[in-house]
Amino acid sequence: MRELLIGKPLRDVRLTMVQEIMPLTDEDIIEKQNKDDKVEKFRQKILKFEGQQHFPIGKDGTLCYKERKVIPNDLELKGRILKEAHCTPYTAHPSNTKIYRDLEGQFWWDGIKRDVADFVAKCSICQLSGDWESHFPLIEFDYNNSFQATIQMAPYEVLYGRKCKSSLYWDEVGEGKMLAP
Repeated sequence: MRELLIGKPLRDVRLTMVQEIMPLTDEDIIEKQNKDDKVEKFRQKILKFEGQQHFPIGKDGTLCYKERKVIPNDLELKGRILKEAHCTPYTAHPSNTKIYRDLEGQFWWDGIKRDVADFVAKCSICQLSGDWESHFPLIEFDYNNSFQATIQMAPYEVLYGRKCKSSLYWDEVGEGKMLAP
């Protein structure tokens, strides 16, 4: 961002980032395992025949595969795991190989590698590939022209007292005029 010198600020402006983090607990996994018919039938088979060495059942009832928690075919649960592994501030959007290696030590589900690759491919931040500096003007433009709830207007309007006039900016739905060729 460019440095701007302003004599007297109009308002006390504070920028905050809100990240929705719902930590995954063992109880969440157990609950989803109990609701999944396929996992429950498999757990009953293992208990009936005193288990298999690769599928131990924990004291809390969690079904595991080679010491990794079995994740049932639940899109919401898988999405939470992938989001926590990829999108939280402390992970900084790692590549699909890094995420897969991190997750394969803790979790197991059928198609985990494909799901990780699909999730990373759909990440809008990761699609900004290559040189980050080349994208800063677009990011700055987007930020300066986005409505900010804390100040009830876009930062551009605060700084310049008017809305941005650009062929890339639409203020109202309807017919518009192109300002530049």
